[in-house]
Amino acid sequence: MTQPSPAAEEGWYKPFIGEHHILLRKHVDNMYKESRDQSNENDQHLTFISIIQSSGCGKSRVVEETRDLIFSIPFNLRSIEDDTGVPSIYADPSLN
Repeated sequence: MTQPSPAAEEGWYKPFIGEHHILLRKHVDNMYKESRDQSNENDQHLTFISIIQSSGCGKSRVVEETRDLIFSIPFNLRSIEDDTGVPSIYADPSLN
């Protein structure tokens, strides 16, 4: 079993530093407003975003911090065989 780097694992559990979660919320709000302004009342669409970036850049942590600002359902698409990421693919640590 491959273990994630100590820095990646430690960084997940320390207090969050920065305002990227606030910037993400503002970006989501702006996308929603633009979409709403450009549609008519008969349009039906979903509002969602994908966050794609290199491994270890803090995507999951920013989304985790954003959950306190906006309703979200975060999930991580990762192979069950990939045990190198932080956080684990399992929300319940007892499943790891």
